Amino acid sequence: MVTINDLNRYLLKLGFVNESVKNSHRLYRHDPSGTLIILAEGDDLAIRREDLISIRRHLVENGLVSEAEFHRFERSGVEIGNESPFGINDADMP
Repeated sequence: MVTINDLNRYLLKLGFVNESVKNSHRLYRHDPSGTLIILAEGDDLAIRREDLISIRRHLVENGLVSEAEFHRFERSGVEIGNESPFGINDADMP
């Protein structure tokens, strides 16, 4: 399960700026790519599957992440890069 808080950290590491609309939604803006993502307010709310699909599509189509990177984030909560939750890099794997 990916929460809004998980996705918040992920998007900020990708260079998005969080422009919260008080008591409403979070607007994430990535000026270099022109990407905008809007999420409901709240930290522990689970992101709906259809929203994750849409977010992944925007990030991949705008060249911010690869499909593989986003899937790694979804599965294990691993943030940007190739590090696994066990501290093993993909390059270290046979």
